[in-house]
Amino acid sequence: MDSGNGSHDGKCVSFKQFFAELFSKEEILEHALGLIKRASHCHEIIYQNVQPPVAAYLLENLEELTSQKTIRKTFNSVTQAVRLVAMPTSFHNCIQGWVTSEVGMWCGRGILNEDEVGHLEVEAGTTLHFNHPPYAGSSKEPDLSIKYQDDLLPPIVIETGWSETHAKLLDDMNLLLVGGNGSIRAAVIVDWQVTAAGNVRGKIELYVLDRAGMPIRRQCEDIFPEPAPQVAAAQEITFTRRMLFGSNIARGRNPRDIYSLRLDVLRNKARTALRSMNLSPA
Repeated sequence: MDSGNGSHDGKCVSFKQFFAELFSKEEILEHALGLIKRASHCHEIIYQNVQPPVAAYLLENLEELTSQKTIRKTFNSVTQAVRLVAMPTSFHNCIQGWVTSEVGMWCGRGILNEDEVGHLEVEAGTTLHFNHPPYAGSSKEPDLSIKYQDDLLPPIVIETGWSETHAKLLDDMNLLLVGGNGSIRAAVIVDWQVTAAGNVRGKIELYVLDRAGMPIRRQCEDIFPEPAPQVAAAQEITFTRRMLFGSNIARGRNPRDIYSLRLDVLRNKARTALRSMNLSPA
């Protein structure tokens, strides 16, 4: 039933993958609960070939039965995969500190005014539901999202993961952008790789929709190894006021104003997280 697993130093993240057709819906719930309860560090569990009614049963019951542990849950109706991330690492959580500090910088520079700040919400692990084909019935709890308070779906979403799940991050990106049907206008994925020496490499990618409504990669930047100082200082992920606020742009505000997420700030947050995990940047 277990199609493979891996881990890094017992401190980083473990992966397990299973085929749902080998379980009844009650058995798959019991199986997932057992793995989650025994997890002592970040644990990623993937169930393949999950039918929508089984996914709904599993995720609804996990929500009720695992309130004492942090779990990020995804069901992708196209890939028919349920992905559970139990006990996210410091790397997952440092993204929130990075974005929160950058939003504060936007305020200091005046590109966000008091009214705009009051309507923005930076959230971690909030459940998003998707109703548009081919992703109808899917759901996701992204690592971080930025949204205008009245929006059903956030325009900016950030997902982070380790190299073994890069393909899953791309599945998430497609779910977010295509399933969001234009409401989610930017998906950022942060991909970390632990080398055999115990050092961590990292890169960040920004995806948006083209005019045909298909995802395209607009940016790809190295985090670790850190580029030359003059390059590193200029690295940032950028999007416009129009991307962030959509139809909610206040009168007199420039829709082309640029909001940036500086990668040097992320590097500092990531170094702190790495130290707590006994790892070092590449």
